[in-house]
Amino acid sequence: MSQQGESRSLMDNLDSFIDMAREVVEVPPPDDPDRIIWLHELGNTLRRRFSVTGVLADLEDSINAGQEAIDTAPNDYIHRGALLDSLGVHLSIRFAQIGSLPDLERAIQVTRQAIDVAVDSDDKAFRLTHLANHLGERYERTGSSIDLEEAIELHERYGRTGILAELNRVIGICRGITEAAAEGSSDQALFKSNFAGHLGDRYLRTGNTNDLDEAIQLGQEVLTTLPPGHADIPSLSSNLSIWLAKRYIRNRETRDVEEAIKMGHQSLAVSQPGKPSLAQYMSNLADCYWNRHTLTNCMDDFDTAVDLYESAMNHHNSNIQTRIAAG
Repeated sequence: MSQQGESRSLMDNLDSFIDMAREVVEVPPPDDPDRIIWLHELGNTLRRRFSVTGVLADLEDSINAGQEAIDTAPNDYIHRGALLDSLGVHLSIRFAQIGSLPDLERAIQVTRQAIDVAVDSDDKAFRLTHLANHLGERYERTGSSIDLEEAIELHERYGRTGILAELNRVIGICRGITEAAAEGSSDQALFKSNFAGHLGDRYLRTGNTNDLDEAIQLGQEVLTTLPPGHADIPSLSSNLSIWLAKRYIRNRETRDVEEAIKMGHQSLAVSQPGKPSLAQYMSNLADCYWNRHTLTNCMDDFDTAVDLYESAMNHHNSNIQTRIAAG
């Protein structure tokens, strides 16, 4: 079977399992052990489908299913650690999507609980790796040196091998789904955007420039496909700006930073006034100007970067952590 056929088959399997699981959890009593297992598997499968399609509703439903499984399971439930760890993963992914710090705080809390009840050394190591990732994300948001120190210690002890293997698997699925989608369709644009995000994530973990180049190419293709006024253009433009800026730092090609700045300005120009994400877009654009300043010593870039950081910090509709980071 071709990769496209395998990927289409996988999506059909995911859809079928989700439909079946939704029906099953409606039947038994709330605290039935089988229902708890079905809720857990439903949440995990919804998360897998989200990783391929990028449809946020699946992620929201995965969190709800995971939380319900925990709420209905007895305290001494044998698989309670797995329920807690999965919920932590769901929440951390939503944090990465919408930037709500309470999601990350909750992810750290439930992952620590999952570690406390682990009975198998392999399970504990895997959950400690998840905790390290969550702490690293919180450090990036808050600047807490305590989080950084704990994350570094955990990563040194348990590494990222399992995380990278899962990322490789998801990228393979995304590639097949993207190739199978109708050329130029809105579905394909969504799949390409999600695919690019996973490639960018792998680049940050491995430094493989092929992933960075492909993420940029996909981001550019998506923006040429979407109609003017599409709601995703601001965020996609800003994301493309970030990846172009990273390639500029690596290769020092002037055209990359010029395109990064152009995309950054586009993300601001097409955003609705008062949009909560504006501070992040301003901060990302400021980073582009700052990166060029550090390599060229252009003071105009320095001044523009400072102005943008200040604007981001003073944008009161945006997330407070984003504003603090810009300051």
